Amino acid sequence: MNAKRKLRRSLNIRRSNLISNIFLFLSITFDILVFALILPDSRVASWYMKILPSYNTVQYRGATITYPKDMFSKEKLKVFYTVVDSLTDDVNPEYSIGNVPMNVYVNRMTSLFESHLAGKAVSTSKSIFLKPCTYNGELNDGDLAMILIHEYVHIVQYTSPSFLRNYEDKIGWNKPESERSENFFSVMSNYSFKSSSEDMSDSYMFPYLCGNTLFLSPERLEEALGFWNVPREEFCRNFN
Repeated sequence: MNAKRKLRRSLNIRRSNLISNIFLFLSITFDILVFALILPDSRVASWYMKILPSYNTVQYRGATITYPKDMFSKEKLKVFYTVVDSLTDDVNPEYSIGNVPMNVYVNRMTSLFESHLAGKAVSTSKSIFLKPCTYNGELNDGDLAMILIHEYVHIVQYTSPSFLRNYEDKIGWNKPESERSENFFSVMSNYSFKSSSEDMSDSYMFPYLCGNTLFLSPERLEEALGFWNVPREEFCRNFN
């Protein structure tokens, strides 16, 4: 009798373990499908992250961040809060949170988009997706802050197309290459030459760290500082 009970208990344990393993496999598979195939729509991906028990969502001053529990630290959340404060209090009201959405999704998958990118702003849902490198020690807090500013500027571009067109006119993106001045090539990184939108986001993110020496052209610097409604010494931040 005891042998039968032990056998039954053993079978139940095996069955339970098998069901758990199947569920884990399906969960991981669905994770991959969502983030590898459905992300271009992103609304499905953001919905999926919000309902997963392994993610947490925090709302702060009209902005939200959804992040993996036990991975995204309190210190990283403080960086998010600081950036939200800046984008609420220190930028021109037309471009501030409240008029422009800021919904951030910090993913635990590594294959969200191009390998060289740490974040991506998606136009369909006007959401920002961040990769694990923004919290797992590969990048510091200052990098995270600049990435949030960079991707938020993309959201402003999607929300107000004239925001980018005015920048293109001012910098010279609409001119033939042969007619562009030397100032056009004064950028903080070569990534600015990828497109006018990346040039704008790149140029706007570097002034946010007080310690950054700005090698921007006068036109870019004027546009970047004009995004804010206070002097740089008031809006720029230092992070440990």
